Amino acid sequence: MGLPGHRAPINAPYATFFHASARFQSRIHGMVRNNMTLDCCSNYCHINQMPVFDSETFNPDISVGYLTKRIHQMSVSGLDRAFAGEDVTYLQWTALVSIHYGRGATCKALAHEIAHDRGATTRLLDTLEKRHLVVRQRDPDDRRIVNLALTGEGEAIARRCLMRVVDLWNGWLADWEPNDVVQLIGYLQRLRTTLELATTGDEPCA
Repeated sequence: MGLPGHRAPINAPYATFFHASARFQSRIHGMVRNNMTLDCCSNYCHINQMPVFDSETFNPDISVGYLTKRIHQMSVSGLDRAFAGEDVTYLQWTALVSIHYGRGATCKALAHEIAHDRGATTRLLDTLEKRHLVVRQRDPDDRRIVNLALTGEGEAIARRCLMRVVDLWNGWLADWEPNDVVQLIGYLQRLRTTLELATTGDEPCA
């Protein structure tokens, strides 16, 4: 990462993207100077009914979908070291930690949390159950519901990996101002809510 105020040379293949991004940023700054406000309705966000993106300025460097996908891909690759020696994959750990936090109490809830379909989530739980990391239990008040819980070993693995994941993210964001991190998290949570409201629910799984 460069020093504050330093701009790295622009390689020729990225020059077009850079200049398009600069035009996009100039346009947004102009909207802010003119006291335009953000108004998100349905699946579209407008600033005084003006679309934020257009075909001339849109490119991967300002694509929310592309940027979040690349960040996820790079972080998963970097997080591999957090699971070394635990014999679990990133996906298996996400299931364990989701159950740990109470966000995957049932197969349906877990499928929604890890963005998997019914069949894939059921197979994932089968694997974790065979390894004695997760148990399925019928709900005493409604036998149709199958609750998920971590075993002692599953809880221990989830906690050990969680501490390593926290250390890695603290290292990656070490040169960020704390307020910037808080603001980023707030924007991501807001985007998550917007997309959750704009998409349909998941199918239940047994």
